[in-house]
Amino acid sequence: MKSIKFIIILGLLWLVACQEEQPVQTEAVNDTEQVEEQGNEVRLNASQVQLAGIKSAKPQQKELASTIKANGMIDVPPENIANIHAIMEGFVKDVRVLEGQKVNKGQVLAVLEHPEYVHLQESYLTSLSQLAYSEKELARQEKLSEGQATALKTLQQAQTKYATLKSEVAALAAKIKMLGINIEALKKGEITNVVYLRAPFTGTISDVNINLGQFVAAQNQAFEMVNKSHIHGEIRVFARDILKVYKSQKVRFKVNGNEDKVFEGEVFLVGETVDRENNTVNVHVHPTGEVEKLKIGMFITAELFLDSEETQVVPELSVVQDEENNYVFVDKGDFVYEMFPIQKGTTQDGYCAIEGLPDNLNVVTEGANYLWASR
Repeated sequence: MKSIKFIIILGLLWLVACQEEQPVQTEAVNDTEQVEEQGNEVRLNASQVQLAGIKSAKPQQKELASTIKANGMIDVPPENIANIHAIMEGFVKDVRVLEGQKVNKGQVLAVLEHPEYVHLQESYLTSLSQLAYSEKELARQEKLSEGQATALKTLQQAQTKYATLKSEVAALAAKIKMLGINIEALKKGEITNVVYLRAPFTGTISDVNINLGQFVAAQNQAFEMVNKSHIHGEIRVFARDILKVYKSQKVRFKVNGNEDKVFEGEVFLVGETVDRENNTVNVHVHPTGEVEKLKIGMFITAELFLDSEETQVVPELSVVQDEENNYVFVDKGDFVYEMFPIQKGTTQDGYCAIEGLPDNLNVVTEGANYLWASR
């Protein structure tokens, strides 16, 4: 009986030993989803490289122009902006333009009416009639004076009245002409109760501040219009760089908030004084190309190009940035990529000048952002 128990115990011990030696089964891991990072290195596999479209090549030697960076805004000369007011107060009878509409010089923008316009014309015609009578009376008094048939005082009174009426008629005529009323038609008795606000030059309506029936005082701006034929960029260049700026220098600029669109131009004028507050000099830039897309008041960031020089470059998308530091990824082979610090220089035509990278290294030209995100 004891021998049977001993055999059973041995059997149980053997079963336990077999279970302890059996290997533990684990779930298979898909290595295409794993990215290994060791220090500044990122390790991938063939599937990941293909999926991310990672490509590498040696840096190139290209001629890139170094640049001066500056900020500014789009503007036009003062004579190309008009704030249009009524010469005399009146009520708006008609508005004939809309904001953004292009108009020609002399085109009617609005029609105003007011009883005072009629009164002014009546005063002119009355004074004109009195002047004609006074002129005849003066001629009569002068003739009588020659024969000593009238007193000197009477002649002087006639001269004074004629001079006064002549000045009055001239003043009224000037006011009527400012209103745009035809003096010659008025002399024929054609009195009008309306005046017209007209465009002072050919341009675009940039603001409309009146509507039908509104009372418009002389100090109220009715319209604003601009002529974009001389649109330009006013940029501020730091005084330390101004000696490198010259007329006809090539300029590229972008509108703030729309960095995808690049405009080109050239320096037209360089200011003669330094703004002491911000230590900059104004530089006047003439844009070329799609000028019609530019709007007055847009803020811009500009680059003024200096003489070009040959330098080591990589595609612009090869460079990644961490705060103020710039890096590229070096292809070390076997799907291993090392993050390497560089100094970023001029960016032009999709290429970026770099410094600090040893020669004969392959740099990731496509897929750098994938590697950066995989760190």
